[in-house]
Amino acid sequence: MTEEEKSRKGCAVKGCTEPFRANGYCARHNNQFMGHGDPLWEHPNETKRKGRKERLEKLALGGMKECFDCGQALPFDSFTSSVRGSEEAKKWDHGATNLSTYCRDCERAMQKKYKEERPWWHSYVAWKAKIKANYGITDEDYCRMWVEQEGKCKICGTSNYGKTNGKFGRECGVFCVDHCHKAGNVRGLLCADCNRGLGSFSDDVTALQEAINYLLEAA
Repeated sequence: MTEEEKSRKGCAVKGCTEPFRANGYCARHNNQFMGHGDPLWEHPNETKRKGRKERLEKLALGGMKECFDCGQALPFDSFTSSVRGSEEAKKWDHGATNLSTYCRDCERAMQKKYKEERPWWHSYVAWKAKIKANYGITDEDYCRMWVEQEGKCKICGTSNYGKTNGKFGRECGVFCVDHCHKAGNVRGLLCADCNRGLGSFSDDVTALQEAINYLLEAA
């Protein structure tokens, strides 16, 4: 490097304003020069990203967008709405940022595949929404109560969740959340049998006591 180049104290790459580090280049361009023999070397993924950005910008001018999965260029109405786009992209994509990355057909196909591979997940999401809406507790609240009860029904002490009242009497996957119908507060987790038993007596303490007396007398 000549004295003139050293005195310049700037990167030799045109347009780069970073200070000189070595071999006439700034730190970034010198790393690329040392590693790949070219200060302007660019990772293939970055080249691909720039090419996609240029392609999307041209498509957006005509009200089109490229699906990230199938690669088809489709009209905006072939995509669902989204709010995940970056502020930077909103400057050049002419509204395409407010659309999903995947077209409607690809989204449906992915959702179907996801449901087939993880059938339990959608049941879990539905259950979580149900206990939140019906009892005002979260799945974390449920887990905390389950641990406190050592994984057993709070009345009979069984670890068996029991069976539902459904048409086929299917096994429950979780304990029932027992709550006071008058006050609304959650009292604990019960197996299906105990929960049905309390429900049959409508939480009437007097009736329950009479039932106990009846059983004791009969015995």
